[in-house]
Amino acid sequence: MRTPLPRRRGRTALTAAAIVGAVAVAAGAVTFAVGRPGSPATPAARPSPSAAPSYAPTPLPTDAPTPTAAGLSAALTPLLADRALGTTPVVQVVDARSGAVLFDRNGAAPLVPASTLKLLTGIAALADLGGDTRLRTTVRGPVPAPDGTVADAWLVGAGDPTLATIPLPGAYPVPASLDDLAAQVAARGAKRIGALHVDAGLFTGPAMGPGWKPTYVTGGSVTPVSALEVDGGRIPPGTGSRIRVPDAALSAGQAFAAALVRHGVAVGPAVTPSPAAPGAGQLAASAGPTVAGLVEVMLQRSDNDVAESLGRLVALHEGLPASFDGETAALTRVAARLGLPTAGVALSDASGLSPQDRLPPAMLLAALRLATVTGPQELRAVVAGLPVPAFSGTLAPRYRTAPVAAAAGRVLAKTGTLAGVSGETGQVVDADGRVLLVAAYAQNAPGLAAAEAALDRLFAATAACGCR
Repeated sequence: MRTPLPRRRGRTALTAAAIVGAVAVAAGAVTFAVGRPGSPATPAARPSPSAAPSYAPTPLPTDAPTPTAAGLSAALTPLLADRALGTTPVVQVVDARSGAVLFDRNGAAPLVPASTLKLLTGIAALADLGGDTRLRTTVRGPVPAPDGTVADAWLVGAGDPTLATIPLPGAYPVPASLDDLAAQVAARGAKRIGALHVDAGLFTGPAMGPGWKPTYVTGGSVTPVSALEVDGGRIPPGTGSRIRVPDAALSAGQAFAAALVRHGVAVGPAVTPSPAAPGAGQLAASAGPTVAGLVEVMLQRSDNDVAESLGRLVALHEGLPASFDGETAALTRVAARLGLPTAGVALSDASGLSPQDRLPPAMLLAALRLATVTGPQELRAVVAGLPVPAFSGTLAPRYRTAPVAAAAGRVLAKTGTLAGVSGETGQVVDADGRVLLVAAYAQNAPGLAAAEAALDRLFAATAACGCR
């Protein structure tokens, strides 16, 4: 039987630089270690409903008038004739405060969400794991002998996809580092490790998702999923290269061996995969960013590695296998528990890389409304992570020229792109100051750049409209 996750509710309020106003983001200092079932640290169950705190919804301005359905239709319908939106353009506009659907074209039809699926993954992770939870990468092994020898040591992955080779104090969020772990091992008196092993057994099943292309790895879109990776699985570690390693855990182990040597700890000739020995003590531990920080990174960068790690951690927390099947079942389960409509939802991964994913845009808008106003304060990290046009994340290069540039300060949105599909889902503040939630997708579009520009025009038209 699993025990409730101990979580302290005192937090530091962070402010999201968002056009929807000052949105408080849950953050805190609680740490817990995630481990393989049966290992010294196991995933904990979510708190029972009776133990969960209550949160007041975020108030939205009441004096801004709501646009009318007729007004929005007049503004948006002509734009849907743009061939750049493909054969079946999709647009839905929802009033954030009331939840009323103000404009709808095919919003309830399941479609390939691409990376806009990460909105659901982020909400599920925050709701299930807690925004202040941290993941702890550990080094396990016996206490060093008097001569400093450690016969066997294991670098054990906790599913932290932001683990770095060296400390990055200027990064946000600040990641854990192999250098810190190596320094701790040396401080324990270790002089030589006979055999260094890597344990990535927290996650199970295939490392590549259904429908994923091999070019996703060679092109730098994702690292084969692993509970242990360093520097995003890039080749070589620490360079920022887009090329990804085929075996992230082994690469992390080799980088850790080099870090140990830098700290005066000799390491045996090879790094090998092996589960940590039962009862092996802890030589070092380093906590990564909070789940809230991971969600923000995932949404800003559209980081597929972070999405797949969060999906699997939710699966473990739900008592399901940490695999593609487990994470998709867990995401759907958590969504239903949050009261989100799950009809038409059929997921194959947590990142949106799979062309087999299906999700109605209306469901994503319901999820976004939960994160924006009706759900617990902890979900506001989703809003903080949304890219800002012409400024941050995947929208930084967009909304820079007329006629859409004027909307850059009124939009926050998550983008998504796969072959033939381009999407944009987020928040808009219209000309009267009303907060609206918008989902727009181009399907079977003839060109990516033209589709993105057409989607931006839809968002800009919504922002410019005081449609009454």
